[in-house]
Amino acid sequence: MDANKAFEDMKRYRLAKPEWSLLPLLGAAVAGGASRVSVTIDASGTTFDFDGKGLTAKQAEDVFPRGFKQAGRERELAVGLYMLAQSEPSSLTYEGWDGSSGSRIKVEGGKVKVEPLNKSPFKESGPFNRVKMSVKKGWRPFGGLFGGGKTE
Repeated sequence: MDANKAFEDMKRYRLAKPEWSLLPLLGAAVAGGASRVSVTIDASGTTFDFDGKGLTAKQAEDVFPRGFKQAGRERELAVGLYMLAQSEPSSLTYEGWDGSSGSRIKVEGGKVKVEPLNKSPFKESGPFNRVKMSVKKGWRPFGGLFGGGKTE
């Protein structure tokens, strides 16, 4: 099963309350050995940073096809990305680095694109992960819970 088909099949994992959308990402961080998590919410969107094991390109390819069928980091990341994508952000990206290689998962318009990274996209050294959800200016997904509010 490819990533796009698997992404569509995740409808059964929709959480009852949108404010719970970050919980699976926290689960992915913990399952990957994170010792630190940072969430930044502003008018442009939400950034969820955590240290711990990043996904290799092969693991990233399998996040949606295999992730929701098994427990652990991949499933939690798959569910978290799926939930955030339901708010129709202007962009949704996961980037992970394991110290020597990494991956990027982009979800746009219900389509998933996975690419390998040969260079860390982060200024932090060592393993690191980031989920970034950008929202349209003035748009308030989930009632503004994850950014997009007007700045004054």
